[in-house]
Amino acid sequence: YFVSNISLKKSDGTELKFADKYFLVKESDAASKSIKLSDVPAGDYTSVSFMIGVDSTRNVSGAQIGALDPVNGMFWSWNQGYIFFKLEGNSPAANNSYFEHKK
Repeated sequence: YFVSNISLKKSDGTELKFADKYFLVKESDAASKSIKLSDVPAGDYTSVSFMIGVDSTRNVSGAQIGALDPVNGMFWSWNQGYIFFKLEGNSPAANNSYFEHKK
């Protein structure tokens, strides 16, 4: 799944937004589950917000680079947009032991 539009809120109500940062989290890859933001100034941060998926502007902007690179397997080839999350794996209850779900 993608994590995007991260925002850190300070105690004074101001927000530090990372609107152009996209992270692809793969549960099978422990390193991808650690999201690191650079250039965060010291401060009294009280909350964090983020989006699961890709915002509508980027979703209709065609293939991108970095975490949004189609080589990562998260881009619909037939619809020219991003798969927001994908669940796939093996289960004895699934046909041929393999299952996949995309949204």
